[in-house]
Amino acid sequence: VILTSTLGGVFGNIIGYLAGRWFGTALIKRFGRILRINEESLEKVSHWFEVHGGRTIFLSRFFGFVRAPSIFSAGIAGMDLPKYILYSTIGGLIWNGFWAVAAWLFGAELPMILGRFYPYFGFFVAALLIGIAWLNYTRKKPV
Repeated sequence: VILTSTLGGVFGNIIGYLAGRWFGTALIKRFGRILRINEESLEKVSHWFEVHGGRTIFLSRFFGFVRAPSIFSAGIAGMDLPKYILYSTIGGLIWNGFWAVAAWLFGAELPMILGRFYPYFGFFVAALLIGIAWLNYTRKKPV
C-alpha cells in the first residue's frame, strides 16, 4: 500500500511539475494579472526554489492547501527534476506510511479518532507555523 500510493503520488506530481514547466510561464504571462502575478513574482518563485526547493516540496506533501501550487511552481521555477522526484518521494513515503500504519493500527476506528481531534487541527497547524517562524526569526544569521 505504501509503495503503490507513493508511486502513484509521485507520478501524478511529475505530471503537475511538467505542466508547470511546459505551460506555467505562458499561463502566468497571459492570466497572471488576474491573480496579481507578474514577472517579478516569477523571479521570486525561481529564487525561492533555488534556495528552498527541496524543503518546500518535502513539506508540501503534508499540507494539502500548498501541495498543488508548490508542484506547479517547482515546474515553473525549473527545479531540477531528479531533485524534485527525490524530495517528493521521501515526503510521500512518510505521508503514505503514516496513514497506512494508522489505518492498520486503528482500522475502522480511525475516522472516529480523527473526528475527535479535527476541531483542534487548525490550532495545531497555527502553533506549528508560529513555532517555525519564531525559530527562523530567532536563529542567528551568519555575518
